[in-house]
Amino acid sequence: MPRPCLKSALLTVLLMGALLAPALALAQTNAPNCGGLNNINGICVPTQPAGAPDYQSLGQLVNDILKLALLVIGMITVLFVVIGGYKYLTAGGDEEKVKSAKGMITHAILGMVIVIFAYALVIIVANIVR
Repeated sequence: MPRPCLKSALLTVLLMGALLAPALALAQTNAPNCGGLNNINGICVPTQPAGAPDYQSLGQLVNDILKLALLVIGMITVLFVVIGGYKYLTAGGDEEKVKSAKGMITHAILGMVIVIFAYALVIIVANIVR
């Protein structure tokens, strides 16, 4: 029966052998041919993620951001109109609640109209500057 010191030495040699086995196998160490992709430290990475938009200018990026903001504001407008409609339907004839609900609907629609005109103004100015 091996002694404990001999066991640990044998275990150390086996672990070191397992860790050094790839180096002893003369594995390929040069960078692979990436075929048009970027080679970063031997790893092939795409130059641009698949499906990502290709912006040629800052204006295109700003335009897409404005479209996203317009979409979010439109969804918020619909939410406020629905909440205002719910308040209107549940007012129960109370004039103050009806007035508050009508005001909420009016302000939501007015806010959306202002945002649409602001977006149109940005597009017009961007086309003039070009």
